[in-house]
Amino acid sequence: MNKKLIYIFAVLVAGLFVISACQEAVGVRARNLDRGGAGTSIKTLVIGATNEYSGVKLVSVSPSNPEACVVEYRGLSYLIKKGTVKTMADGIIVSVTKLGKTTDNNLGSLDYCEIGIRG
Repeated sequence: MNKKLIYIFAVLVAGLFVISACQEAVGVRARNLDRGGAGTSIKTLVIGATNEYSGVKLVSVSPSNPEACVVEYRGLSYLIKKGTVKTMADGIIVSVTKLGKTTDNNLGSLDYCEIGIRG
């Protein structure tokens, strides 16, 4: 009985180390960015209006994936899914926290993304 408990405890501790290592390798979670933690700026970018902030430009709300935004940063385009983060080459972290349709949008398609920027 004691050997089984020790074995279970060892597996749980090893699992915690693996989870911790994975979180460090992935980086800042999107949830932390959308809470507006220290150093995070939250901005709503709208196609055809305010579509650029801190060098991040909203190109489109992905027609093939309605839960993602296509942004441009330093001449490169990135598809960022809602709830995820993308770390740019210079260390800037960009997340997509919300997608939607503005009230004056008669097209019926999504036309804004709320993004979090840290760095």
